[in-house]
Amino acid sequence: MNSASVTALLDRMEKAGLIRRNRDADDRRRSLLAVTPRAVELSQTFFGPLSARTARSRGRGHDAPATPHRARSARSRG
Repeated sequence: MNSASVTALLDRMEKAGLIRRNRDADDRRRSLLAVTPRAVELSQTFFGPLSARTARSRGRGHDAPATPHRARSARSRG
């Protein structure tokens, strides 16, 4: 993906209210990206149920999502 494509993607995400761009105080050529609460809410509607099912299938509660580190640790103990 070239820089023009990334810029266009970020423009669309910003227009949709999913990210905010903040200028880097040390380097004006750079922008720091921040995920908005709207993006987090939207991602939960998609990934929340998937995360819950994965956690249940691995015998964990919904509040303890599986991570690659935990999965490796569990395999090495088992």
